[in-house]
Amino acid sequence: MYAEPVEGADEIRQLARGALTAAGVGDIDRVPLEQVTAAVDLHQRDLFALGDNPPPALRRAMKLLSSKVLGILAVKQKAIYVDPDLEESRKRFTIAHEIGHKALPWQEGSFADDKHTLAPATKKAFEREANAFGGELLFGAGRFNDQADDEAPGIEVPLAAASRYGASVAATLRQYVEYSRRPMALLAVGVLTDRTVNGPRLPLFRGLCVVSDRFAERYGPLEGAFPTGRLAPSSPLFHVLEKLTVSVGESIEVPLETRRGLVTFRADTFCNTYQRFVLLYRRTRLSGRQTLLVDANGKPLR
Repeated sequence: MYAEPVEGADEIRQLARGALTAAGVGDIDRVPLEQVTAAVDLHQRDLFALGDNPPPALRRAMKLLSSKVLGILAVKQKAIYVDPDLEESRKRFTIAHEIGHKALPWQEGSFADDKHTLAPATKKAFEREANAFGGELLFGAGRFNDQADDEAPGIEVPLAAASRYGASVAATLRQYVEYSRRPMALLAVGVLTDRTVNGPRLPLFRGLCVVSDRFAERYGPLEGAFPTGRLAPSSPLFHVLEKLTVSVGESIEVPLETRRGLVTFRADTFCNTYQRFVLLYRRTRLSGRQTLLVDANGKPLR
């Protein structure tokens, strides 16, 4: 299944705005998460500096997950525990995510001290909501998308914004597409595999592929364009992505089957070492731009 919009997204955005207001955060790009953490009555601690008597939930999590734990909210202790060795943008998203568990009122009452006491379906919903809140917090609860939609569409927009907002390129791309007022889609593509009877394929990470509301309304879900969840060698995108390394790749025109029939989209490509991304949008008369070369963190290469 491809990623679905989070229910209650408008309310989550309003709550994120409330947290930013309570923290006294003004009209700035890089949100000071320390202020927001304090504003929601939490404090931050290093995950592995738990002291002599850590909360039971943390002891269980550390025993079960060891180094896989990125961050934990301890409600009774009013603390967010975060792995200090995380890359900065990942750490910021982890903190923003855990703030979400505290700031979303319907979660705070049910969350207790241990995520693992929740029913699986509830836990999954809570995690998706916290992810959405984290994105809203990092990107100013609509500020980034208001700025982005005022510019001509293209992958240069989120790549240039990632470092300004202190977010990863992957998170910025997702925010750019999911909350755009334009019809846009984002594909997350894995590594090449030839272990199929029908030859090589490039798999899509379906849960990381997103569309804007306008794209879904106008062209339908991504399942229509990519029913197999893979890119076959016959796709023009295949030959661009199979050789793409870290940086911006080639931009090409791609015909896709949609509910409006065959529609040609502009496809901008990017690789951040871990995976490849494809930004799909319709060209406009404002779309003529020079290619921007960037590194894996989205910083321009001069």
